[in-house]
Amino acid sequence: MTVRRQQVASTLKRLISDALQRQVSDPRIAGLVSVTRVELSSDMAQASVFVSVMPAQYERRTLAGLRSGAGHIARLVRPHLHMRRSPRLEFRLDDTLKKQAEVYDAIREGIEQEGPAPAIEPDEPAHGDAPPHEAHGDEAAASSAEPPTPPPAEAPPQPPVRPQEDSN
Repeated sequence: MTVRRQQVASTLKRLISDALQRQVSDPRIAGLVSVTRVELSSDMAQASVFVSVMPAQYERRTLAGLRSGAGHIARLVRPHLHMRRSPRLEFRLDDTLKKQAEVYDAIREGIEQEGPAPAIEPDEPAHGDAPPHEAHGDEAAASSAEPPTPPPAEAPPQPPVRPQEDSN
């Protein structure tokens, strides 16, 4: 999508949302109506306006009201677009929010059924010289104890120093 089309789509989304909240008073448009995205055709003559309606019982009636009032909404938006021809609006139902909610509910139910996740114990130290942690010890003592410090690194051996010969 070109930058111009993205700008027009973003402006349309904002203007349509504002018009639905403040200027449209169709009794068929009920519930919470959110404009989720706007997709423009390549010639910007047509705009698909995706809406989400909550609660679900108002979806059909609200979508019918939006489709019949598309011309009126386009006239409300037209002066703010600064285009020669404003796109024809086509309203569509967007169910991605509902699908996301279903996925989150399924995750939440799965977590509730399995219970809390087991505590993750820290890994063993990389050095074999350090004593291992007590796995079944007192948790309060284990959490307040400092982690073992690694043994000091030995200095690498230095090459022998050769005496310099006098070149005089």
